Amino acid sequence: MSLSDYEDFVYGACMPDMDDPVGHWQRFSAWQQKIVDWLKGKGIEIIAVPFRDTMTLGCNVMALGADRVIAPKHSRVLIENLKARGFEVAEVDCGELSKTGGGIHCMAQALRRDPG
Repeated sequence: MSLSDYEDFVYGACMPDMDDPVGHWQRFSAWQQKIVDWLKGKGIEIIAVPFRDTMTLGCNVMALGADRVIAPKHSRVLIENLKARGFEVAEVDCGELSKTGGGIHCMAQALRRDPG
């Protein structure tokens, strides 16, 4: 990422051109918490991962069923957490794919699955 790209990203993420950027982020945080609470209410466990992993699509995994997933090789915290919970994790190097803004789920969109 170039310095100019990074500046654009930070400017866009911080939203300094909004009338009340702090208020926006407070409302956004509350909205995110509602989603987390809803998921937890459905019995879905939330696994915390480092911010850096989220920015490199380290949370972009694909469930294959039967406690098997494909995960980005660089997302060590997530992989160890999944393994500790009994998942079989296929670790894939996604370095080139993530440079274009895609992740494992994006990569697999063209897959055809046997419905059985």
